[in-house]
Amino acid sequence: MKLPRGSGLSLALLYPVLVMGLSSCNIYKPFASPNNDEEYIQEAQKCLNDGNYTCALDAYAKISVSDLKNEKLCLAQLTRAGLGISELVQTISSDSSGSGMLGALARALIPWTEEKETASLAAITECNKLSTISDTQKSSLLRILAYLSDCSIRIAKTDVKVATSESTTSCNSTTDGDNDGVLASADIAATPGAALSTNNAGMCEFDVRKCTANMDVANDLASGLGGDLSGVNGNLTDVPADLKDSNTATTTARQALINTL
Repeated sequence: MKLPRGSGLSLALLYPVLVMGLSSCNIYKPFASPNNDEEYIQEAQKCLNDGNYTCALDAYAKISVSDLKNEKLCLAQLTRAGLGISELVQTISSDSSGSGMLGALARALIPWTEEKETASLAAITECNKLSTISDTQKSSLLRILAYLSDCSIRIAKTDVKVATSESTTSCNSTTDGDNDGVLASADIAATPGAALSTNNAGMCEFDVRKCTANMDVANDLASGLGGDLSGVNGNLTDVPADLKDSNTATTTARQALINTL
């Protein structure tokens, strides 16, 4: 991705979303029994610092202000899915093309785990609750990141889980991949133009379909971004068109996914 002039301000705008979104302050004190929003946020931050996402999500869920609660839950689920600050900034500020951006994010999310995938789905749910907030830039950005995260973690999954049939319905119970910590085109499919088989294992059909649906929505949301975040729109423009159409044939979409690596 090549950001327009002044894109440095984009990053300046992103850091408050991240840093202030995941913590209300840098210094906190533990509460035996938090009972107001400030204390819930500080308790959640303590839990995040300890790597305890269940505790953090429980604390955020008690926040009384809906928009604030939804934003905190959105950001926490993104982090739980493996999309930390460094990955987020990379997604927005990478000098590579938009297609390379998606592949880079997938590589950053290795190793795939079921918890990461569960969190990415939860992030979509929580971030979509921000669709009605007044800050449309923040809403669009976080929702886009949730969809990108979910597609990317499914790409990352192909390093450890591949299907040998288009009729596979449980993508997390498929054949073991090479599990070498490296994403290669053969992980998506050795022969992307052909249906999956024992000799052509690859990305599960359901996951391919989820990626095209995710990217279709993310592409539409990007039109709501402007100013210093307009570069995100340009990033998604560079993603292969076949990957941004939920009606794309599965074999065609696999080739588009390969083009992101």
